[in-house]
Amino acid sequence: PIAKFPEAEQKQFADRGVRSLLLVPVMVEGRCWGFVQVEDWKTERVWVASEQSILTTMAMAIGVTLLHRRADEALRRSEVRYRAIVDGEVDPMCRMRPDGTLTFVNDAFCRFHGKTRDELLSRNLFPFVPEAHKELARRRHEAFLQSKTAQATEASVPGDDGRPKWYLWTHRPILDDRGALVEIQLSAHDITDRKQAEETLRSSEEKFRSVLERIPAITYTAACDEPSTTLYISPQIETILGITPAEFLRNPDLWREHLHPDDAGRVFTELGRAHKSRTEFTSEYRMFARDGHVVWIRDTGIYVQDSKTGVMVLHGVMHDITDVKAADEARRAIEGKYQALIDSLNIGVFRTSADPAGRLLETNAAHARMLGFDSVEELMKMPARDLYQNPAECDGFLDEILEKGFVRDRNVVLRRKDGSPIHVSLTGRAHFAPDGTMDWIDGLIEDVSERRRLAANLIEVQEKERREISAVLHDELGQLLTLSRLELGSVQVANETSQRSVDNALLRLDEALRSVRRLAVSLRPPILDDLGLAAALEALVEEFSDRSDVRGEFRTEGKIPEIGRDENTCLYRVLQEALTNAAKHSGAMMVHVTLREDGGRLCLEISDSGRGFDEDEVSVQKGIGFVGMRERLARCGGQLEIRSEKGVGTTIRASVPLGDAKAQGGAT
Repeated sequence: PIAKFPEAEQKQFADRGVRSLLLVPVMVEGRCWGFVQVEDWKTERVWVASEQSILTTMAMAIGVTLLHRRADEALRRSEVRYRAIVDGEVDPMCRMRPDGTLTFVNDAFCRFHGKTRDELLSRNLFPFVPEAHKELARRRHEAFLQSKTAQATEASVPGDDGRPKWYLWTHRPILDDRGALVEIQLSAHDITDRKQAEETLRSSEEKFRSVLERIPAITYTAACDEPSTTLYISPQIETILGITPAEFLRNPDLWREHLHPDDAGRVFTELGRAHKSRTEFTSEYRMFARDGHVVWIRDTGIYVQDSKTGVMVLHGVMHDITDVKAADEARRAIEGKYQALIDSLNIGVFRTSADPAGRLLETNAAHARMLGFDSVEELMKMPARDLYQNPAECDGFLDEILEKGFVRDRNVVLRRKDGSPIHVSLTGRAHFAPDGTMDWIDGLIEDVSERRRLAANLIEVQEKERREISAVLHDELGQLLTLSRLELGSVQVANETSQRSVDNALLRLDEALRSVRRLAVSLRPPILDDLGLAAALEALVEEFSDRSDVRGEFRTEGKIPEIGRDENTCLYRVLQEALTNAAKHSGAMMVHVTLREDGGRLCLEISDSGRGFDEDEVSVQKGIGFVGMRERLARCGGQLEIRSEKGVGTTIRASVPLGDAKAQGGAT
């Protein structure tokens, strides 16, 4: 009855003449879509159950109808989307009944067969299959009907250009709720590029294998199992070991059986470790060939994943290094002989690194004995730099060898194990890498202590004799000649002829007197003791210019410090010898002599622009030449440096230490 509705709605119903109302909602997927209602305009009453049931059934029917309509619309939209997707596919696709009748085809399938959709639908597929493939297609279709599982098959068809095009045909079953096969979906994917790539790869593998089988080494592939089962081995196995590839593949233990028993344990351990870590396998071992002779093998391999099986395998190369091993053995024998010879020498032989510390890389027993070490091993623990009495001498040695590539007869003072000094002569030659950096230094070291002592004694005796002879010439012979001249000059002669004879005799006496004085000065110039080194050197250069065709120039730079008598004599004698050599051998027109202080040393430099010489010739200069200069300088801790180049000239630099520098160390 409308009396049960709110007043506002009662008025609306009354205006329309409604006395009673039955209202039932229409529900779709749990939501109210609308209502179904029945109105009574005559009687205000309560609706009976049958009337309510009828109206409820009607509302439910409307809801179901609406639900189906929604589902149909969704299916239609889905089919439209599916067809748009399928027709957009470049791969041919179709659906067919189990008997082969086509129920759906996409545009690509139509293009593939050159037919329209109407020409294909509701027709059997197999008449459209090329005759050459029809029987195979039927057999595979029957096998699919039996298995009702997805299957993929590769097949080729002639392309437009006459070349085959390869497709991957995939059959997928469409089953109903009971598992019965309703339809079959068939799709074809163009795999021509993949097949061509596989063919190219196969051809490349064949060429690669052909190349491998031509190199003078055994190539192999082995499994990563405990026996390292051989999966492939190249024909070179027969050339090197006399075993055929077939024999090797047939017997998985053949490799182990032919290993030398002295190497087997080590090789198995190395191989097992490589198998476990999958790192590079490298080993050298011996194998017995078929005829029993021993073959040395260098075996190297890497682990890769097989492209077909996905399993890790070992790809390796076995090189026959028997000749290399024989050469190494011969080399070691020769090195042993040379090492024995080197160890028997009384001079040290060494190799040091090129870094400033100068690590000893190799040396001999004579070197260790010379420096008071108990063994070569003990000596080699010492950095070469720490063996110098004055580390600056090590720097000088390295600087010279870096500049010239070699050092010859460089006198230095080293320190024995007990700290005592020892004078040695160093000769070295640098070994350079291709990029110009110095790799190492090979050298000889000779104890010159006794030679220095003898040279010092000899020089001392020489200087003593020179002083004595100089004194005799000046004090005795000079005076006798002077008196003889005076007496002869006082003689009165009666005739002109006799007077000329007297005059000639006086001239010869004057010449003899000058020679005696010059000889006395050269033996021991008084000016050296009276006026000092600089004045004596300047007088020597002037006297040299007067009596030779070479002009000399002397100069000093800065204040010249005083040095000892022995050092003065040493530098004076060096200049004497240098000027004599220049006059005899240089061919120069000018000699420059400079005296200066430089870094705690008094330096004398003699240079000319003459013909020069190869510095390698310095080593053959004996006696009173460069060796004499070195020996004199070594006696007072001096240094001698010689720079010469053919066609350019020669520079000789002699220096002696001053003060503390003299006390610190020796000559080089």
